[in-house]
Amino acid sequence: MNRRIISTILTVVMTGVMAVCAFGDTRVGFYDEVLTVSFHQCLAEEDYMFFILEDGADEENCIPEQILFMDQLVASEEGSLEIAFVSPEYDACVAVLGGVFTDGGDSPRALGQYARGSALYAPGNLTEVGDEAFAGTSFTHVFLGESVTSIGSMAFSGCEKLSYIYIPMATTDIAENAFSGCEPFTIACQEGSIAESYAISMGYAYKLV
Repeated sequence: MNRRIISTILTVVMTGVMAVCAFGDTRVGFYDEVLTVSFHQCLAEEDYMFFILEDGADEENCIPEQILFMDQLVASEEGSLEIAFVSPEYDACVAVLGGVFTDGGDSPRALGQYARGSALYAPGNLTEVGDEAFAGTSFTHVFLGESVTSIGSMAFSGCEKLSYIYIPMATTDIAENAFSGCEPFTIACQEGSIAESYAISMGYAYKLV
């Protein structure tokens, strides 16, 4: 099969103000510590694979060691996809979307280039963060995938460098001591979520995204 790679390099300037780069139907925005990548040329309700690869990785023939983040996404009825990252700090890495697009192409499409740092992006199929799973680690930013339903006892205890963590709407069980010894840090969450209620009850800073 003759596979084409359509690459759009979108450099995101991470400042305190809105920075948006757009090309065709790809849009990348960084605002208030949240990076959003959206694409609008997908087939409605079809499955797509979203990757973040190390700089220099081949979008079509990458090896597992070059994949920093991977998730399976389903396009909306309008054929659009959107994924958000809290305070991403990728360095010369590229976001890639794979699937079949409305123009008939099926080659991976490079969506953006970002900066990298000590961030944890949990696998898309992760459903539970177990007891003491990341205790004492040095991550500064953590993004939990949309399938995570629970965060166990002492899961992030002693993570003194933790600054931000995104907790999805799907998370309905968070141990009271999950973040013992992490203060100060901010929980990024959605309005009306258990994460929002948890942050309020525990007196943690939180930000609605």
